[in-house]
Amino acid sequence: MKSLLNSVIINMIKQDNLHGRQILIKNFQKQKASQYGNLVSAFSGDKCLRCGQSKFYTLPTKVRQCMTCVELKAVFETDFLLRVPSTNFEKVTGSILTWGGRLTKEQQKISQQLVKYLKNKQDSLVHAVTGAGKTEMLFESIAFVLKEGMRVAICCPRVDVVDELFERLSIAFSKTQIGKYHGNAHPPSFNYQLIICTTHQLMKFLRLLI
Repeated sequence: MKSLLNSVIINMIKQDNLHGRQILIKNFQKQKASQYGNLVSAFSGDKCLRCGQSKFYTLPTKVRQCMTCVELKAVFETDFLLRVPSTNFEKVTGSILTWGGRLTKEQQKISQQLVKYLKNKQDSLVHAVTGAGKTEMLFESIAFVLKEGMRVAICCPRVDVVDELFERLSIAFSKTQIGKYHGNAHPPSFNYQLIICTTHQLMKFLRLLI
């Protein structure tokens, strides 16, 4: 059984489309898996490195299990995370945004400010009511990041919102392949530069920007 699991894990890792991800590795798999990326303990002190939380349950064997991200598959302190290095995407000089709409004067002002924050590597928050155009105000920021050859992830807690955003962004960025990930969506693994996912699915990736 261990031999079969090893084979499955290693075949997954060998695929280029797993660049930029972190994969849960059991103790008996770590020797073979370590050649494909950076292998770190799943727990660091009192923190689970997959979800960043510290809510544990101690088994009768005295081994701790993370209870925050258990829905993604149980992770124990004896486990490891294989962090596969991310690939580089080429910078784009031409237009990447294919959205045909227009922002209002105030929306455009916010959109430009968000791009400025990105360039300065500053956090930002847009607080507005439903229907105010928050998604559209993100378009310029997304385009900027994609053109710079970096990856973008847009995440939200609800599956239906992920589905809706996928449809809208598929039109706004029709030249870009978009990955959609939630509990009911399991697309073939691919090295997507733009990802839309639920917050739980984001834990399977590393250092995505938005």
